Order: sequence, then C-alpha cells, then structure tokens
Amino acid sequence: MRKIFSSPITPPHSPRALRRRRMRSLMGKKRLATLNKIALCSQRVRKTKPREVAPDAELGYNNGCIVDEYKGFSSKYTEPVVLVSYKEPLPKGFEDKQDEIVPVRIIAEKEPKKLIAHLVDLLSSGRGSIVL
Repeated sequence: MRKIFSSPITPPHSPRALRRRRMRSLMGKKRLATLNKIALCSQRVRKTKPREVAPDAELGYNNGCIVDEYKGFSSKYTEPVVLVSYKEPLPKGFEDKQDEIVPVRIIAEKEPKKLIAHLVDLLSSGRGSIVL
C-alpha cells in the first residue's frame, strides 16, 4: 500500500502547516516591529530653542504703525508676544519687512485683566504698540 504523503513536506492545509505559516507571519511582524523601533530610536529628536525678541529699537513696532492682521499668540519666544503684520507706512529701516510677521512684545503688569482689556482695545483699534 502506498502512502499519500510520503515526502517530509506536510500537506499545505494540514493543521501543522497552518501553525507553521502563522508562526512565520508572526515572526515577520515581530521582526518588522523591532526594526521600526530601532529606526525610531536612531532618529534624532529636535527640540526648538525659544527665540529671543529683538529690542524695541530694532523692532520698530512701538511707533504706532497700523496693524494689517493679528496672527495670534506665540509660545516660540522667551517672553509673551503677539504676532502681527503691518500695513504701510513702515518705520525707517523696516521697508523690506512689509509681508513679514513681526513679534510684538507684551509688557504685562501683575494684573492679567488689564492685559486682556488692553489687548481687546488694541485688536479693535488696529494699532501696533503694546505697552502697559
């Protein structure tokens, strides 16, 4: 009498073959996960340093220029700032900064209510100087 499966290879749909196939796919997934972890660990995480706001004399925002658009608050600086862009006329030496977004320094006293009231007033009047 002849055996149907005489070779050492197991039939493709036998429980043993299915187990082997599952184990191989699991090993491949584990290997991929390990490689992904290694790749993620080898990438350098970059932390941005807070930017310094230029002195008042360099910025030129405290001369009452008309603000074109308020861009919102920014936490990328070492002190609280509001980002704005200006309409013409620009202060001397800042003619090339027409379309640039400029950080405006906020000098706040101890009372935050005063600061909020001042900012609301600023936003409604469209002036660029922020000093409390």
